[in-house]
Amino acid sequence: MYEIKKIDEGHQGLFATNPLKEGTVILWLITDSTYLSYPTRTSIQIKDDKHIESWEGGHINHHCDPNTKIKLH
Repeated sequence: MYEIKKIDEGHQGLFATNPLKEGTVILWLITDSTYLSYPTRTSIQIKDDKHIESWEGGHINHHCDPNTKIKLH
């Protein structure tokens, strides 16, 4: 469904391996883990002072007008 590919030297990104239908969930983040109050290279900010660690999620490219959502479980 997705793979992490090299973008350029030192950078990777998360890419779909097939076209996705609107509304398809590509990544679930389990929220019963420990929240961080600071960002890391592979964390995702879910509130002003809350970050959740996710190796796969840390490779999602940021966009101000995204075409996907992050679902918390």
